Amino acid sequence: MSINDRNVAATAARIDAAQTGVLRRDVAIINARTQAALGPVPIDALASEPKRKPALYVPSPAQVAPDQSQNWR
Repeated sequence: MSINDRNVAATAARIDAAQTGVLRRDVAIINARTQAALGPVPIDALASEPKRKPALYVPSPAQVAPDQSQNWR
């Protein structure tokens, strides 16, 4: 790895850290403005329903068995 490659990697890491900081600051400002406009979040609004798995279609054994009326030779 050359010195230029290391400099590019270090610069990219600093840019990523700076962008992360800016995004966090922006989200904090947005959250503060929203809370000031709408009030605090109700405690019961934070609770959510547990996620349920969907009921998958399971074919009956008669549907799974191959059709013997057709001969595919």
